[in-house]
Amino acid sequence: MARIILSDLPQKWILRLRRFLLLGWVLFNTIGTSSLAQGSFYKGITVAAPEKPFQAQPLQTIQSLGATSVAIIPFGFIRPGNHKVEFNLTPWQWWGETVEGVEETIRRAHKAGLSVLLKPQIYIPGDWIGSYRPGNAKEWNEFIQSYRNYILTFLHLAEKYGVEMVCLGTEMKSILKSDEEWFEKLICDAREMYQGKLTYAANWDEYQSISFWDRLDYLGINAYFPLCETNCLWDSITQELEQSSQLWQKDILFTEYGYLSVEDCLEPTWELEKQIHQKKVDEECQKMALEQVWTSLGNKEWWAGGFIWKWFPEGMGHEGYVDKDYTPQGKLAEESLRQFFQSTNRK
Repeated sequence: MARIILSDLPQKWILRLRRFLLLGWVLFNTIGTSSLAQGSFYKGITVAAPEKPFQAQPLQTIQSLGATSVAIIPFGFIRPGNHKVEFNLTPWQWWGETVEGVEETIRRAHKAGLSVLLKPQIYIPGDWIGSYRPGNAKEWNEFIQSYRNYILTFLHLAEKYGVEMVCLGTEMKSILKSDEEWFEKLICDAREMYQGKLTYAANWDEYQSISFWDRLDYLGINAYFPLCETNCLWDSITQELEQSSQLWQKDILFTEYGYLSVEDCLEPTWELEKQIHQKKVDEECQKMALEQVWTSLGNKEWWAGGFIWKWFPEGMGHEGYVDKDYTPQGKLAEESLRQFFQSTNRK
């Protein structure tokens, strides 16, 4: 009988074999297991990047709500028709998106007693990163090399300032569907240079197709589930989340979640955003939608909490329709958020 030498196999086959063996081990070891051991719980808020430096200490306000963590997003971008990730372009980008702004925001968050999730992610004008995919080999190489430089820059910064967690990518649905190997290499490189926790922010309809969760610390999800397509209930979603948590033996972290403060706020949020100027303000809908999340998931040991999208420090960083935007800031949902954070004993 011929022996199979792993070193002789293509790298893609080795990765697939490793995943198969891992899944078999996980399934074997989770039979009869009802829940995971409780880990860290994140009472988090995403801080919008301000246009200019802070004048006071707005992160102290977030801490006073009962929050324990903030997400900081240094956006990179890809110009239409291009494939290179660009970032830290002063003075074109807002101050809070630059290396200088991120460093200062991290310092202020830690001074306020908040842990930090550093979450670099890509913006494409007029498009969505989830539908973007390079075409030929040259385009792939340009994207991968520039994306690596982008992420490694902020990993260095995260290690320097003791950032507690880094998200290595957000909603890169089409890219990772085509090729995950380059991203797995990025995870390996990140582990070598950074001591904190790592995650990836999968789109709500992407997380079940990801095959590298075993290499990360949390199963991260941008949880904009279209609830009205599931009878406005979390029941079936919660069951699927729990199954994924058990399968991978990882807690579920909502890397983003929230609702617009408009009428019909439980409808698909990407559709509501297109109609934002036609929709009427409805703070009660936003409040009830968030309360439904906390009621459905707050006592689940496999749910590690998440990061509300989002908060505008000193009123900076918004797009001109704060009254309808996702922020609970200054709305009915702010008091509900305070009550949830302060009544939850999980740490």
